[in-house]
Amino acid sequence: MKDELLKYYPMIHQDKMIYEYEKGTIRIGTDDNDVIEITDKENKLLPLLNMLDGNNNVEKILSSFPWINLKSLSLLIVKLSKAHSLSLLNEPLSVLTSNDEFKSDCTYYYSEGLNGQDIIKKIKNLKVTIFGVGGGGSLLALQLTNLGVRHIHLVDNDKIDKSNLHRQFLFKNDDIGKFKVDVVQQFLKSRNSNVKITVSKKKIISVNSAIDEIETNESNWAFCCMDEPPYVAQRIINRASYIKQIPSLYGFSSRDSCKMLMVNPNKSGCIDCLLNATNDTEFEKLVYALRKNNFKPTTPIIIPNLMLETSWMVKKWLDQITNKRQQWNVLYRFDYNSLKEKSFVSFERQSDCPTCGTESNNKLWQIIPIK
Repeated sequence: MKDELLKYYPMIHQDKMIYEYEKGTIRIGTDDNDVIEITDKENKLLPLLNMLDGNNNVEKILSSFPWINLKSLSLLIVKLSKAHSLSLLNEPLSVLTSNDEFKSDCTYYYSEGLNGQDIIKKIKNLKVTIFGVGGGGSLLALQLTNLGVRHIHLVDNDKIDKSNLHRQFLFKNDDIGKFKVDVVQQFLKSRNSNVKITVSKKKIISVNSAIDEIETNESNWAFCCMDEPPYVAQRIINRASYIKQIPSLYGFSSRDSCKMLMVNPNKSGCIDCLLNATNDTEFEKLVYALRKNNFKPTTPIIIPNLMLETSWMVKKWLDQITNKRQQWNVLYRFDYNSLKEKSFVSFERQSDCPTCGTESNNKLWQIIPIK
């Protein structure tokens, strides 16, 4: 164990400044709620701490400072590590970050107590399909690309019109009349030529058509940003994702708030479970009225709220990817005015769910059928 430790490269996280705060006191960090103070009456620690930059292994540090032994250095490393201020690297930082593309991202992950390089690698290997690339879907695609996702499949049969431009800022006046997927693909490729983006202009009208799109790039995540037909679109993506046994994410917008749900076939209920659990006569009447009148509402959203929504959704998704604690079987709500999140609806997997349970004769499925 001793010999193994000597090979590691301790790194105080690069967002932490190391400085003498006052005589005999060293501080690591400048954030008022994230500062470590170390007593250094003999004025020895500052040069040692500066050497914990991720490019010097423990063996070299010990040889450079004979006054400290392995046990004392190990205790210091453990203390800083528990405070999420230090990580142990297997290789020198200069080797790991020879490409500075995700340097800030790595610093963030390490400061969160995670292995930044492993997270970046995991994200790069993900393959996602985004159904619907309007205001929400296009911003999701942009953020996923910037986080490092390298395989994205975009699905949307819609073209850009003038009414899109004020809230869908990936599009320009010159893009009016073009397919949204083509413009988003071009925009993202111009930002990062390493990302592989495929597109489809097919209209999703059935579970099989959604499955075909998921299989196009062998996706292991599906994002549903389709809003029409209401409830039917989400049910289709939900069923397709369940059949392919991949997790999926759903976003819903309104004037003063947004909602989101993540579904994992191995850990949670699904969209149909949520609908089944919250269904009652009044809800059936509402859904029936929407279907009967074929009402197509104008989305009541402004660009600041849309950016809040998509950033919130991607952050919740990223927390799941990085294995932070995540509560399943919850429809979350984010309020644009209070800027607060809450668990809006909790539910359980339903035994009579038509997707992940047994067949159901619930009247609701007759009102919003899928094929």
